[in-house]
Amino acid sequence: MPDIYQLKKIILIDSFWTGKTVLLNLDGHINLSGTNGAGKTTFLRLIQLFWGERPSNIVSSTGSKKGFLEYYLPRNSSYLIYEYQRPKQQTCHVMIQSDGRAAKYKFIDAPFNKEFYIDENNLPRDSSSVDRLYRATVETSNLMSVDDYCSVIQCHKRIAAKKGCARCKADSPWHPAQ
Repeated sequence: MPDIYQLKKIILIDSFWTGKTVLLNLDGHINLSGTNGAGKTTFLRLIQLFWGERPSNIVSSTGSKKGFLEYYLPRNSSYLIYEYQRPKQQTCHVMIQSDGRAAKYKFIDAPFNKEFYIDENNLPRDSSSVDRLYRATVETSNLMSVDDYCSVIQCHKRIAAKKGCARCKADSPWHPAQ
């Protein structure tokens, strides 16, 4: 299995459940259950976000219904994280946050480490602290817009070559679709 790409985990920190961490391990069988309107279908759509779908296309706000960002990334301390595996067992992750208007994406060339996101008091760290902890040992990208992220994750030549992608003749360590 050294030459496969695989989405391994989806992690939500301080998301729709205030102060809680939700880890969805995608190795094997997954069973989502809940009442009508509990968010099962929306949760399944999180996979579309990984591949570059705009959050507003997954869930848009209408009337009293919260939009994707208001529901999944309501606070500065809210994170949506995708851990994925590249060929030769290299594991990376994407951290997504909201600035209140749009989602911001950051690639991190390392597996998800809960201690880097949650402090000793069991509170979420701010994104600059998370970045500082990872940057000490691995490469991280700058924050990206959804368009730039989509270009890298789907290997569109417009921006992927600038951000780094082997398939597009550049050198990204995190590109999952090479």
